Amino acid sequence: MLLNFMNDVMCGSLKGEMWGLTPDGFKLITMTARCSAPLVSIDAEAEEAIKNCMSSRYDAMTHNLNLAKFHNDPNMKSLGLYVPLNKPSVLNTIVKIIKEHIPEIEALDLTDNKLYSLDPFNSLVSTCKQLKSIILKNNKLRSVSELNYLKGLEITDLILDGNPLCDDFKDKTSYISAVRDRFPKLLNLDGHSLPAPIGFDLGPETFPVSKKSFFAADDVKDLVIQFLDQYYTIYDSGDRSKLLDAYHDQANFSLCLSRHSHNSRSNGGSLASYNLDNRNLLKVVDYSERFKLLKQGKLAIVTTLSQLPQTMHDPTSFSVDIFHISPGLMCFSVIGVFKEVGADINNATLKTFSRTYVVVATPGHGFVITNETLFIAHASQEQQAKAFKVPAPTPSPSPAPPSTEEKSANEKQMLVIELSKQTGMNVDFSTKCLEENDWDYQRSFAVFLKFQSEGKLPPEAFINM
Repeated sequence: MLLNFMNDVMCGSLKGEMWGLTPDGFKLITMTARCSAPLVSIDAEAEEAIKNCMSSRYDAMTHNLNLAKFHNDPNMKSLGLYVPLNKPSVLNTIVKIIKEHIPEIEALDLTDNKLYSLDPFNSLVSTCKQLKSIILKNNKLRSVSELNYLKGLEITDLILDGNPLCDDFKDKTSYISAVRDRFPKLLNLDGHSLPAPIGFDLGPETFPVSKKSFFAADDVKDLVIQFLDQYYTIYDSGDRSKLLDAYHDQANFSLCLSRHSHNSRSNGGSLASYNLDNRNLLKVVDYSERFKLLKQGKLAIVTTLSQLPQTMHDPTSFSVDIFHISPGLMCFSVIGVFKEVGADINNATLKTFSRTYVVVATPGHGFVITNETLFIAHASQEQQAKAFKVPAPTPSPSPAPPSTEEKSANEKQMLVIELSKQTGMNVDFSTKCLEENDWDYQRSFAVFLKFQSEGKLPPEAFINM
């Protein structure tokens, strides 16, 4: 009779009204309306039951929690409890128990729970750092964006098969790409191994310790330091014509300014005095102009260098890197800080430079430069704080203690010549500076920098007698 009744029922078309005829001929009308799903409340007793059930489903050896078909768990049914995971109150309780009692969880199985959203699992990201494997098979997840709630977990194994979201992709490649966008370290998806992820996460232990300079070998270090010492002594001497011997007859030179700093005065001054020779390829787009700004031949190069402002470099700021060495050929770069020599040298704006040299060996002439690029910009705040700031020795009322190793007259003479070359002071003042600092070259040079920055050196210190 019930089957005949259902066959006879006819649905009405107004406001959810259903009507039909009973076997007796009477009209039966049923009114329907939308309503929210019934709330499932979790009291303390129910929460304790869920906790005990989860305990029986947790493998402490493998840290694996199996919550598959949780609503059909026989232990919960025996207590007369129906706790489907797709109810927010139930799922929030599950997540709370995981966070409080098993944060070391590594694998979670949520198969066949009719889950529509993964929102409650978002709070596990900051707590369960070891969670690597999640099974979400045969649920109701409609969009791959639901996985965003799990972003931050380093998931390596994931099963999504049986969810509507799997049908949103035209091909397997786009499906894998969308999932891996959320989990870059994913290795297995739906039971299939994936190619190893491409990335730059090499781990901190794979990177060498940062060093200020790289010389490759001690003998090369001595050679490069000697080259730079001679080069910048001449460069800062006021007569750069002596650099002609440092360049090859067919050498090339290019000057480049920072793209955003050549007109900037935010750091206390501009680089306008270098702008005529600026060959920054981001600004000079005309090929004929680029060729014109490339200085070719040692005469053209030294002429250009001589027209640039007079400078004073801080050798203590130099950082040198040698990136190619072969018989007869060497490439290296030097980075440091300098200031322009002028009427107000003590308040001169500090600038940073980077010079890259390609040098070749020539018989009887040592090394000469074949290619050079010079980059100039304003010094950073860190560079300004450190440059030309070598501390002077603390004054003492008593005479300095004698050196443990007495220098010979020849060694003292070499120190005088070197200090005179480096500072521009004459022999008498260089000798006096070294004598007053117990023939300690580094300390003598530091005192020179301090006195010069304070304007305490008399003009006669730089007059050759």
